Amino acid sequence: EDLARAEDLLWDFLEGSTSWKRHAPETWTDEAYERVGSVRNGLMNGQGAGQSDFLWHVRTLPAVKQVFSRIWGTEELLVSFDGGNVFRPWQHGFRKTAFGWWHVDQGAGKQGRHCVQGLLSLLPADGTTGGLTVVPGSHLRHAEVTQDQTNTLTDYCTVQPYEPVMQ
Repeated sequence: EDLARAEDLLWDFLEGSTSWKRHAPETWTDEAYERVGSVRNGLMNGQGAGQSDFLWHVRTLPAVKQVFSRIWGTEELLVSFDGGNVFRPWQHGFRKTAFGWWHVDQGAGKQGRHCVQGLLSLLPADGTTGGLTVVPGSHLRHAEVTQDQTNTLTDYCTVQPYEPVMQ
């Protein structure tokens, strides 16, 4: 029920911010999506996405709040307001994201736990559909992953696929 409501709110946002129509995949064009995000990587961060009813609904789901309260040991939580991701079904002729964009969202300038990123998938996803990939145990190798970061003041740090943590 909560996920169905989230999906409805996502479509309300997309239909209100682009020319996409939920039940008309022919409207799910690259050009229309570029109004709210990037077709290259699926990021949705334009047109107020971060403050949309959709993302506020997801952020305030009891199960989501419970997980993060347990991680941080408090009910007083702060979240990012940047956005979300949308991937169109590539099996229907839509392009896949351009490449794997391996990264961490806590750069070398911050050691210890400063951020925890979560994902709530609204639809079933597995190895055949694509989506988020997490490298098991990579969180234990933060210093190694970020050691070559050129600007340690930024949070986003690219991880190259040839780096040892990726093997």
